[in-house]
Amino acid sequence: MERIVVLGGTGFIGRRLLPALRRTDRVVRVASRSPGAPADVGIEHVRCDLESGEGVDRALEGADLAYFLVHGMAEGRGFAAREKIATANFIRAARRQGVARVIYLGGLYPSGGLSAHLESRREVGLMLIEGTGALAVRAGVVVGSGGASFDILYGLCQRLPLMIAPRWLASLCQPVSIDDTVRCLAGAAAIPGGREVDLVGPDVLTYRAMLEITGFELRGRKPVMFPVPFLSPELSAHWLRLVTKVDMNVARSLVASLRHDLVAERPLLTAELGLTPAGFRESVRTALAERRRVLVPRMRAA
Repeated sequence: MERIVVLGGTGFIGRRLLPALRRTDRVVRVASRSPGAPADVGIEHVRCDLESGEGVDRALEGADLAYFLVHGMAEGRGFAAREKIATANFIRAARRQGVARVIYLGGLYPSGGLSAHLESRREVGLMLIEGTGALAVRAGVVVGSGGASFDILYGLCQRLPLMIAPRWLASLCQPVSIDDTVRCLAGAAAIPGGREVDLVGPDVLTYRAMLEITGFELRGRKPVMFPVPFLSPELSAHWLRLVTKVDMNVARSLVASLRHDLVAERPLLTAELGLTPAGFRESVRTALAERRRVLVPRMRAA
């Protein structure tokens, strides 16, 4: 049987990827520092710590394919150095265990000076390409209920019909839906590795336009924004943390990256797989519908 290991399988994207990977001729193994109990037949849960190296060989034993979905943004200062250590430990274990294919999910980054977050995404991807022949997938902002990026958009539009508009709202990005992200990651095993590919949707938008579309789909009207060009990245991060309840370390890392235009520059993974990605508005509608489906049962139970 084919054995697939998902490192980071308990996260937002990993949890959604698992069902897409399951087939009768596959065993899917989730490797994390805090593994849950096996919930489904065909899914194993094992404990490993990439930073210390403990349990990584055991997690990768017999693996034909490994997904590397981990990042350390939420761990605060020094996360980039810890990510390099974790990546090096993974590479050594993958070589020892003879893992044939590795797929890494990182993010879009431009050329030139980068934030610590984007520089780490770039370096981890290049390390995995050189060390394991990985396919490094550079994803745009992933839009889906439960993801940090969409939760920020949702939180701002839900709580602030009037809001300040920092300069980074004029930056460009190319968002992609969580459903298309999962479909492409699941199909990426058939794509040649040893290189970078981009995973994006069809729309190139400013963050301001994304807020306006999200606000209209959520409340039937766009939020009113007042430009505040002098708002620093640190103050922007505190503002996001206050309004949306996103983790402060994540908010700080994301805001530092928002000064860049993040659009596709590499071959498109959707094109290589023959898939047509959903537009941003459709992705938002899907995410809002899912959020409502989750919230209604909770309200009834309360």
